[in-house]
Amino acid sequence: MSSVSVLRLIAPITSAGTVIIQKARIVAGFAGFEMSAGVSYGEPTIVLETAHGTLSGSTAILRFIARARSDHWLLGKGSWECAQVDQWIDFTTNEIERLLTSSSHHKPQSKTGHSIKAEYEQTLTILNDHLSKSTFMVGGHLTLADISLAVALHPVFTSTTNRDAHIRKQFLHLTRWYQLIASQKQFADVMTPVSSATVEGAAAAGSGGSDTKSKSKPKAVGSGRHKLINLSGEREKESDDSESPVQPERKSNPLDLLPESPMSLTTIKQKFFAARPQTVQFWRELFWPQFDSSGFSFWCANYKYSAENTVIFKTMGMISGWTQRAEACRPYAMGVVNICAIDEDTPPYAIQSVWLFRGSEVIQEMLDVDDSQWFDWTKLDTAKRETRAWIENMFVGDSAGSKPADRVVERRYFK
Repeated sequence: MSSVSVLRLIAPITSAGTVIIQKARIVAGFAGFEMSAGVSYGEPTIVLETAHGTLSGSTAILRFIARARSDHWLLGKGSWECAQVDQWIDFTTNEIERLLTSSSHHKPQSKTGHSIKAEYEQTLTILNDHLSKSTFMVGGHLTLADISLAVALHPVFTSTTNRDAHIRKQFLHLTRWYQLIASQKQFADVMTPVSSATVEGAAAAGSGGSDTKSKSKPKAVGSGRHKLINLSGEREKESDDSESPVQPERKSNPLDLLPESPMSLTTIKQKFFAARPQTVQFWRELFWPQFDSSGFSFWCANYKYSAENTVIFKTMGMISGWTQRAEACRPYAMGVVNICAIDEDTPPYAIQSVWLFRGSEVIQEMLDVDDSQWFDWTKLDTAKRETRAWIENMFVGDSAGSKPADRVVERRYFK
C-alpha cells in the first residue's frame, strides 16, 4: 500500500475478540506498524475501519494488515508459499482451535468417531513432523501461518496442567518452534510471558474468552480508545510551530499521596516471586509479620458468570486479557487469579482471585478496567486467622476451598 491509511480495530470483550486483537497487534508489529485496539460492548462483530471502508472477519483483517508491507513476506513469497500460508491458517482454525475447544468441553469422540485425545495428538504429530524439517511453517521465514498457529497454541505452552506439560515434552520440534516464535519481541510484547515450564525439553529438540453476558452490559458510548495507524510505516511529522505546546500539568496519583507505609510492595513482590517454589512459609515468616493493614487491603474477586466457562483455554484467555488490561495497576497491586474445577477436563471453570491493593479500597486503576465489572468484589478481614490461611492457600495451595470443584487447575500471578 503506497497511500497512507488509517486503521481502527474494534472487537468485543470476548475470547474471540481478545484473540483477534492479539493476532492483529503481532502482525502489525512484524510489519513495522503501531497497532492498538478498542473494545465495543454492543456489537459482537470484529471490525477493522480503514480509509477504504470497513472489513470484518479475522482472516480478512489479518491478511489486509500483513499485505501492507509486501517486502516482509508475511503472506509468503510467490503463489506456492502464499497457498501454503493459507493452508496452515485453515489448518489452525479447522483442526487446532476446533480440537482445543472439543478437548476442553470433554467430548469423548470427535466428528470422525475417534477419541478427541487421539485426534488431538495425531494433529500435533502432523505439526511436529513438519517442523522436524523446517524452522518455520512455510519457507525459511516467519509468516502469518506461524503467528496464527502460535497464538492458538499459546494456552498450551503457558499452561501448568499436567496434560499440557506432557504435550510439551512429547512434541519437541513443535515446542522448539513455539519457543522461537514466542522469543520474538513483537510476539512477547503482546502475549503473556511464557513460564519456565514451557522450555522444559525444548533444548533437546535442537535449534532446528467464553462470551460474557451481553444483556447485563452497558451500551458503549463510542467505540473505546483507539490509535491512528500510518500504513506507510512512518510517524506523522510534528508541527513546525515555533512555539512549543503547553504541557498539561501532571496530576499526582492519590495513592502516591497516602502516608508512607513501612511495607514495600516492590520488596514483597521481589521476595515472593524469587522463591522457588512459593510456599506458605513466605507468608507466615515474612509477609504477615510486616503486613501494614492501614496502608494496604486484601480483596476477593469472583467472576459472576463462571457457570458459563465450559472451555478451559478460553477461560485462560479471559484471565490473560484481564490482567494484560490491568497493566496500570502494577505499581499498586499484587494478585493471584485461579481457575478452579473438579479437574482440568471437567467444566465449569470458576475464576477466583485475591488482590492486595495499596490503600483501603479497590484502586481506581482496577475499576477502570472494563473486565472488573464482571466480578464480585469483597474486602477481606485480615485480622482473622482463617482469612489469612485462605489467602495463603489462594496464592500457593492446591485448592480454594473444601469442595471438589474448588481444586486449582490453573493459576496466574499478577506482579
